[in-house]
Amino acid sequence: MQRFRFLHTADLHIGTPFQGMYKHLPGDWMERLQRASYEVFTRIVDAAVREGVDFVTIAGDLYDQNTAPMSVHFELLRGFERLAEHNIPVFVIHGNHDPLTDPSPVRWPNNVHVFPPLPRVVDPSYRAPSTLCTIGSSTTVQISGFSYLEPELYGSLAHAFHRDDQADFAIALYHGSVGVRGEHANYAAAQAEELIRRRFDFWGLGHIHKPAVIRESGPAILYPGNPQGRHVREGGVRGCVLVDVIEDKSVKLKFIPTSQVVWDTKTVDVTGLEELAELRSRLLKAVAEQLDRYAGYPQLIRLAVTGRTALHSAIDEGQWQQALNEEAAQRNWPAAIEKLELATGPAADLETLAHSREFIGELLRLTNDYKSDPAKARALLTCLKDVYHAGNDLALEAMTDEDVFKLLDEALSEVLKSMGQEVEWG
Repeated sequence: MQRFRFLHTADLHIGTPFQGMYKHLPGDWMERLQRASYEVFTRIVDAAVREGVDFVTIAGDLYDQNTAPMSVHFELLRGFERLAEHNIPVFVIHGNHDPLTDPSPVRWPNNVHVFPPLPRVVDPSYRAPSTLCTIGSSTTVQISGFSYLEPELYGSLAHAFHRDDQADFAIALYHGSVGVRGEHANYAAAQAEELIRRRFDFWGLGHIHKPAVIRESGPAILYPGNPQGRHVREGGVRGCVLVDVIEDKSVKLKFIPTSQVVWDTKTVDVTGLEELAELRSRLLKAVAEQLDRYAGYPQLIRLAVTGRTALHSAIDEGQWQQALNEEAAQRNWPAAIEKLELATGPAADLETLAHSREFIGELLRLTNDYKSDPAKARALLTCLKDVYHAGNDLALEAMTDEDVFKLLDEALSEVLKSMGQEVEWG
């Protein structure tokens, strides 16, 4: 078997609609976000051509919704055509955001192979479709996968993958949750052990947006993550994965950055500050540190402001966010404050209040009781199922215990403020 290389990506979500979500951002940032979403495939194609890959694999969710506008299809078409010009085949499966309920309105060029959707009823005899790709004159690569037919798919489909004994190297494309992956809906949930038993050499996964190498070899199993973060919970530089396959079938993985805008959260402790000028300096210093951390990338930064300070009552989130963004623009910084998240004091003496026989004391004791038992605290989330759901990227199943405790703290803080008390969490 001879060496070859390919580029694996997933969860492009081309055309993600940001309308209304970040309307408070300054200047052209909404336009920049939209452009980053639309042009993500261009950057992937650039990487494929630059790295001289033999083919590209895409594990689902090419676009954000099945009713994607024609501009999204044209963006894909331009990328596919450019890859065709460089004789680079593309192997594609569709996921839960772009199921093959209806055929694409655009005919893709001949270098694009789209794996057909699952049948409506999947029985144990179902086999995932496969195709064979020839590399050079002596290497045969099997690529297998299936597309979603509907936006939801439950239960493992690992059993559907069958290795062709004629293949020198076998790749499986799978859009779903492998292992415990609570940040997204648990579609096509499987365990890594199931995948390993199918005798494939590489599992190119999609659906989970956080990059993760579940297994480095024998077989390699990985999520490339989405190539462009869409909100602050998809922080840091995102990209795709270059896979070099060696003669002994081992693989070398290389991360290829494709982010055009980077999201991140920066925590700023303002304990002890007494002057607004000091607060301004500390917050601007935090932004400057983020610019150094992700040098060369435009950034949307959430500042999480914590600590006890005499300035607590003087900090208005909206006004300070606007003022900081104006400062950043004056300095020609490629950054904007996505949100100023306040969790500051001074504050009431919680330990003393917790022993009070008044309503405040009972409320504090009840909150502490919930926070001492994560299972009990999570049971409260059923009250929020109409607000926190996958459609607005606030899925309940994605919330950690710390997220739940933070909700409790914020709710208590609002009650205490309404009663003339201020509280710091920390």
